[in-house]
Amino acid sequence: MAGGKLIASYVGQVENLVVCICDVPNVEALVPFAGQMFILAFDNDIILAEPLKVHMEMAAKLLKEM
Repeated sequence: MAGGKLIASYVGQVENLVVCICDVPNVEALVPFAGQMFILAFDNDIILAEPLKVHMEMAAKLLKEM
């Protein structure tokens, strides 16, 4: 992960499940990691730890800058 670090991970023993908790400076830092998971055929979800309102404000700001 670009600029991030893995905090914890869990692999399920009965189900095909991997849970990773990562500390990254922004969502874009997860793109290579999520891409690798996709290539390896893992179904993945990214859940933001910040409140949705904060995320939406940052997303709006980024879209405005683009």
